[in-house]
Amino acid sequence: MIPLRTDRPIRSPIVMNYIIIAANVLVAIVVSLLIRTDPDKAERFYNLFELHPTNPRVWQFITYQFLHDPSRLSHIGFNMLFLWVFGNSLEDRLGKIGYLAFYLAGGVFAGMTHSLISDGPVIGASGAISAVTGAYLALFPRSRVLVLWIFFIITWFQIPSLWFIGFSMARDLFGALGGRGSGVAYGAHIGGNLFGFVTGMTLLWLKLLPREPYDMLSLWKQARRRRQFRAATSAGSPWQGSGSIPAPLAADKPLTPEQLQLQQLRADIRKLFSNHQTEEAARKYEEILRFQPDTVLPEHEQLDVANQFFALGEYESAAKAYELYLQKYAKGSNGAEVKLLLGLIYGRYLGKKDMARELLAEAARQLPPGDRQDMARKILQEIT
Repeated sequence: MIPLRTDRPIRSPIVMNYIIIAANVLVAIVVSLLIRTDPDKAERFYNLFELHPTNPRVWQFITYQFLHDPSRLSHIGFNMLFLWVFGNSLEDRLGKIGYLAFYLAGGVFAGMTHSLISDGPVIGASGAISAVTGAYLALFPRSRVLVLWIFFIITWFQIPSLWFIGFSMARDLFGALGGRGSGVAYGAHIGGNLFGFVTGMTLLWLKLLPREPYDMLSLWKQARRRRQFRAATSAGSPWQGSGSIPAPLAADKPLTPEQLQLQQLRADIRKLFSNHQTEEAARKYEEILRFQPDTVLPEHEQLDVANQFFALGEYESAAKAYELYLQKYAKGSNGAEVKLLLGLIYGRYLGKKDMARELLAEAARQLPPGDRQDMARKILQEIT
């Protein structure tokens, strides 16, 4: 399975991840030219900058991350593809400097893990990229990954990032147990994954990163609440009384065909969200709006639907969903960010500059200092 993109909306311009990708590609080009012109010098270059576990130099824990096998284009190709697919969202959450520090530290930890279990030299960005995917799992476990499948047939489909990254981790673990002589630094991958996941969870636990409804820590807490609820109701329904509650005075009126259809659509949306099928849920929400244009879903579902439309570039639908969100949940923890996104849509895509200015000014006042507040001010300047 080859990842192509995720459905995680990017809210701020990506810079550092592209610089890291460009640095890897530039080093690969320079090394390829050096091999053609002076093979002996190229060999000395590798000996100086690849990581030697038996006699490591301090700088090698950084430099090995930017070297790749010049005989296999797939080595750097797949590494950079994974970094582009998963790294952009992580930079969006951590910020540019935070992301760079995390990426390099993940590579260092991966190199140290490799050095503990192997004495062979190692090169490649995959250890640092494994740290990126590990953190992605902690922060965005319910996002969906579009993957390309090439085996007997060629097709593509979406799967939850939890499954995709979990499968990759399991493959590395089995590879480490039985992959001697494979040429793959499974230890570096495992160390990177461990570093990334633990770091992501720690940042959430200490509230150094803003919490989101569907990060791994939130999912664990939701699962614990469900277990507690099932335990509390295992002896019977908490609403099942002893007969003291009087029967209803009159039977409920039968639902109209339109009400029945709306009821079914809502049930479909709940089921699609439970299966992590956000795009399909967004399409069902469009059907609901044809019947009831002011329908608002539960807060997190409404935000997910709006973000999905935004990611798809369907700005009219995204604006409608964000507008309805603000009508009901403007005072929620995501209110300022939604104003930023809606202001961006109004100003850049729908030509509603007056409405954009009002929303962006509010967002700039309400957002904490950082990339998102800077983005609100920047867009506000663009349209003023």
